[in-house]
Amino acid sequence: MAVWAVGLRLPSTRNLRFVLFGAAWSVAFLVTTFVGGPWSSTLETALVVLIVVAIAAPEYLLVGSVRRGEKVMDAVIEGAPAHVGDTIDSWVEALDAVRVKIGNDAPRLTVAHLRLYAEARRRMPVLPASTTPARYFDLAAGHILHDAQWKRVLFAKRQATAWDQQVVLRCFADEAWALIPLDARVERPIVALGGWTRQVEALLDDLRAAEIQDPVVAEEQGCLIEDLEVAFAMARGDRSEGTTRRHKETSAALEAASQRTSARVRELRGNTDV
Repeated sequence: MAVWAVGLRLPSTRNLRFVLFGAAWSVAFLVTTFVGGPWSSTLETALVVLIVVAIAAPEYLLVGSVRRGEKVMDAVIEGAPAHVGDTIDSWVEALDAVRVKIGNDAPRLTVAHLRLYAEARRRMPVLPASTTPARYFDLAAGHILHDAQWKRVLFAKRQATAWDQQVVLRCFADEAWALIPLDARVERPIVALGGWTRQVEALLDDLRAAEIQDPVVAEEQGCLIEDLEVAFAMARGDRSEGTTRRHKETSAALEAASQRTSARVRELRGNTDV
């Protein structure tokens, strides 16, 4: 009985599935002990081995706080920055590779964006200047990955705050403007549509999927999506009066939402120097 209770002290097994597994294991062990019989000692030994395996490698019995597939995703994220070269194309290719392996796992996609963008900021002078230090992206990525890994752990405390979620939005905004060519922003765009448009569309999909819990930051997320959608339409050549007016409106709304987010971060006593 005390063996599986040890599992409740470990983050890797302190989750609802392991609790249910442990309860069923305890019943089976007690029944085996009290009923007795010629096979009781063998069954007890098998049950002990089973609980040891459940504690040592819980993902193989599907009772771990982190699933086997999620461990693979985390390894992909951790290894991705090492494959970023010194060109923006290599950064985009690394992100595409991560996206293919991770699929639609929103928290880990968010971490991948933050980690890759931070690494790209360090290596690539072609990326736009940002008021956000690269180390902030790394710090926010660590907090968000922790919460993704600990989301099933009972009584776990979240690390990601409104500050981390604000950094997420800044990463996506910086990344979007890095992908849209400068020549696409002039009055008469002279850049052919193609690869960069698909990259921006993929980025917008990831931004829409990014999990933002704080309601104030989530409001800014919606404003950022709208502003980037209009800016993207203009970059593709839509310079109609309605679209131009809409861009002014979305930019103003985004600025106001960003100020509310900054006030929210200060209110929660987060990093106020961002």
